[in-house]
Amino acid sequence: MKKQWFSALILVVSAFLALGTGESDDSPPSPTTRQSEARVATQSERLDIRVTSTGVKRIDGKYRYFFSIANHDDVSYEGNVRIRLKTQGSGLQVGNETLSTNRPIVPGGARSTYLTINTGPVSIHGSNGVDRFQFEVTSRNVVVASGTGYVLAN
Repeated sequence: MKKQWFSALILVVSAFLALGTGESDDSPPSPTTRQSEARVATQSERLDIRVTSTGVKRIDGKYRYFFSIANHDDVSYEGNVRIRLKTQGSGLQVGNETLSTNRPIVPGGARSTYLTINTGPVSIHGSNGVDRFQFEVTSRNVVVASGTGYVLAN
C-alpha cells in the first residue's frame, strides 16, 4: 500500500510540474519590470546637453581649449563627454579626449572643462589651426547627444 501511495504521489507531482504554475508568457509585467523598461527608454532618449567653446589660452607653450557642458534638459545628466578638436584646412583631428562627469549635472546646470594640445587656433597656426570641434555625450554607453561647433578663439 505504501508503495502504491508513493507512486501516486510521484505521478501527481510530475503532472503538476509538467503543467507549470499556470502563468502565461503574455501576462502583464510586474511593476519592477516596468521600472526597468522605463530606465532603458530614458537612457535611449536624446537629451538636450550642449557643448560650447568658451575660449583658448596659451599655457606653458601649449593651447588649452575651454568648454562648457550645459544641461538644457529637464532631467539630471551623468556620463561621458567626448570632444574632438579639428583643424580648419584638412579637418584633421588634433585633439581627442573623453571627460567624465564626476557628479550629475542638474537641469539648468553646467560644467567647465578643457583640453590641452600643441596646436593653436587659426589665429596662430593659420589653416593648420583648430577652428571647430565635435562632441558626443554618452550615458551608460548610449549616445544621448552629439553635435559640432566652432572654437571661440580669444
